[in-house]
Amino acid sequence: MSRQTYKLLVDYIHNNQEKFYRVAFSYCKSREDALDIVQDSIYKALKSHKSIHTEYFESWFYRILINTSISHIRKHKDTMIYDPENMAIAAEDKEYIDLYDAIDKLPLEDRSLIILRFFEDLKLKDIAEILDLNVNTVKTRLYKILKDLRIELDWEVAYE
Repeated sequence: MSRQTYKLLVDYIHNNQEKFYRVAFSYCKSREDALDIVQDSIYKALKSHKSIHTEYFESWFYRILINTSISHIRKHKDTMIYDPENMAIAAEDKEYIDLYDAIDKLPLEDRSLIILRFFEDLKLKDIAEILDLNVNTVKTRLYKILKDLRIELDWEVAYE
């Protein structure tokens, strides 16, 4: 990777650090853990930057970030403490606390789909690329996850 491409990667990371923090926080619900995850992800990205092209920065870095988040949760699942104060920050609107709790109960792979689609507002094509899935698989899994969430939350669904 050229020096110019390396600088573009550093700029990309710098310009999107709040998004990366938000994704990491959505997995661990702890400010300190989220900062550690982002830091580890940046380290991994900078360490292995040589083979990536600029047009793939977003999907490549998100994949690193999500994998690092999942690894962190699995490694620390017995010692992770959810700080109620941080939880309140995550659920800024009290009426959505049940939704956030339901999302937190999802398997990590399903949670990744929800976070990327609805919290990060990524397109299905981009999510498929990040998670290394077929676009139709992403659509099918999202539909099933949303259906399960509706059932768990006992939401009335109006079909038009």
